[in-house]
Amino acid sequence: MIAGVWGSIKGLIAFVCALALVSGVPFAMASVANRGRVDIDTFVPRSAWSAPQGSKLKVVGTAREEETVRHAIDDFVWPVDTSGFTVVVEDPEALPPGTAGTYVYPDNVINISRSVVDDPLNQQTSYVLAHEVGHMFDEVYMDAAGRAQFLAMRGFAPGSDWVGANLAWNARPMEDFAEVYAAFDVPSSGMPVSTEPGPLRNPAQIKALIERYQLGPARGTSLKVGTALSVVRETAGAMRSDPDVTAVLLGLAVVCAVFGAGDSIGFVPYRESERKRRAAMRVVRHHRLRHHGA
Repeated sequence: MIAGVWGSIKGLIAFVCALALVSGVPFAMASVANRGRVDIDTFVPRSAWSAPQGSKLKVVGTAREEETVRHAIDDFVWPVDTSGFTVVVEDPEALPPGTAGTYVYPDNVINISRSVVDDPLNQQTSYVLAHEVGHMFDEVYMDAAGRAQFLAMRGFAPGSDWVGANLAWNARPMEDFAEVYAAFDVPSSGMPVSTEPGPLRNPAQIKALIERYQLGPARGTSLKVGTALSVVRETAGAMRSDPDVTAVLLGLAVVCAVFGAGDSIGFVPYRESERKRRAAMRVVRHHRLRHHGA
């Protein structure tokens, strides 16, 4: 019985190790490709492995929309205090034409289009929210010196009007800042910077500038810890939402436990018979030595 229990435990350990290994292969390959360094946020949404940060957020919308918004906030890389935030899910007609979201200062209210939140195939919710949080960050934390540095880094003319009210949306420095902020805050979305300066040519310098004004430490994790937490949280989420995944994982765990127990139980008589065989061989050898000596 003891051998069977120990074998089951070994089988379950092997199952967990195999699951972690399979899940970690993409990150290991990315780590090698990046000379041992990898930003896990680029590959795995932050909500897959980090503690939720949208729990204090006030959301005005349906229960499903509220869940979607909170999960999207959890994808943010940089910490954000959501205790004073309100996100209102609006009909598209209630927002300015062609607008996915707006930020109202100093009320800390984000209005986001229902067409963005309710689309099951749309991956833009976290990016749109991060863009609006970028406007909040600009209003609350940035100063004239920081804005001047950003203008230079993004190729705007010195002294450019930050708001750019008379310019097209994609030519306004404040909108470019929000786009860049969102690109760093939700890298797993894969959304490009859609303003005129285009893709980031000096991402390290721009990121360092934003983080200098960011309240609280920029969060990060090691490859190993991120991979392990990713497996646990993603698996738990899948088990809650899809009973088929639960059945498959439990089935595999049972199979590993049974095989482990069977192997250990079968090994007991084998080990006993092997012990007897070796003892018999020692007796025969001893007898031959004595006979040869005589």
